[in-house]
Amino acid sequence: MGHQATTTPNSYRARMREGIGHLPPASFASVMAAGIVSRAAASVGAHTVARLLLSLGVLLYVVLVGATA
Repeated sequence: MGHQATTTPNSYRARMREGIGHLPPASFASVMAAGIVSRAAASVGAHTVARLLLSLGVLLYVVLVGATA
């Protein structure tokens, strides 16, 4: 039987903040890129691709904002 570590919310938050501290400042560029390509896909009629990329951009934004808050 292996030892299973318990994670408290405080230690999890501390590890998250440590990890976030090492993110490059350009991490939010992925959100912008997803939005730009989404708009381009919509302009050529690839609406399904555009919606998927828009959803990805929103998800990335929420994760990054939540992680840095």
